[in-house]
Amino acid sequence: TINDMTLNNRDVQVYGSPVFDSTSKSLIFDGQNDYLKNENIGNTAGAWSHSIAFWIYLDSSILTQPSEFQETVFVIGQPEALKSIAFKYIHMGSQEIRLTYSFLWHETEIDVGSEYLDQWQHMMLTYDGVQNIKKIYTNGVLLDTTNRYWSEHATNEYTPLNLNANQSIEIGRDIQNSTYFHGKIRNFQIFNRNL
Repeated sequence: TINDMTLNNRDVQVYGSPVFDSTSKSLIFDGQNDYLKNENIGNTAGAWSHSIAFWIYLDSSILTQPSEFQETVFVIGQPEALKSIAFKYIHMGSQEIRLTYSFLWHETEIDVGSEYLDQWQHMMLTYDGVQNIKKIYTNGVLLDTTNRYWSEHATNEYTPLNLNANQSIEIGRDIQNSTYFHGKIRNFQIFNRNL
């Protein structure tokens, strides 16, 4: 168990064998079977206004994977019911990586280069819950993202987050696609407001 450092008592259970790196004060995920889980993050239902912040070190081994290979950093909610939030890195071929902040079938994304690999990046994801605006910040800078919608799932730019209350979070695993994160994560924080 990893203890929540706040008064919210949102401890997480550890699965697999992530290793604690005492130098960077982070957990090293092996990309095989390591992940963390909390059964109830205390979110409200519907268009939950939130901010999610964390430090991440994505291993460059993702560049050896086929194009469209994904590494999921976290999933909140129920992907199979299209009621979830996810953040992923996707190898788009050559040296290109896509960052995707997704409410399943309603994605905010940006393509970046290999400069995001093998070094620490601070990520901040925000959602206002009112105007339906998602934002991605890296190292304090708002990224110039684009939005993508899936007409076959009847979503568009006005489709809000529709999350059930008190959902679980998995950090380091995408249960729907049975994939795991390879890299390091530290200082993972969830706020029940748009910062």
